[in-house]
Amino acid sequence: MPTGFGTCGGLSGDAGHCVIAFPDGQTYLPPQYGVEKLGPLRLVISSSGGGGYGDPNERDPVLVRADVRDGLVSEASAASQYGVVLGPGPHYAIDEAATRALRFAEAGSVAAATDAWSR
Repeated sequence: MPTGFGTCGGLSGDAGHCVIAFPDGQTYLPPQYGVEKLGPLRLVISSSGGGGYGDPNERDPVLVRADVRDGLVSEASAASQYGVVLGPGPHYAIDEAATRALRFAEAGSVAAATDAWSR
């Protein structure tokens, strides 16, 4: 399924998907064509997400930490998506040196990959 493209260095949104969940807990990813008759089930459809705006590595680390504290972003995503290295919870202290090093290592990688969509 299509995704929402990011702009000004923003990442693309997630692709949509459809999952069928049976009462016994098993799940099934149906084909994207044709018709199938199935027994009692729960149908979960997720539409694609919108793309981001701006390079995630430029987001204020304090705001990223707040998102982690609020459960909106995982600690792993804080590092992999925003280049912010945090200490253990519940305080999630920002490791300034590690954050600078990670962001320097990734500098321009997101913006360069998405710059074509920003024009």
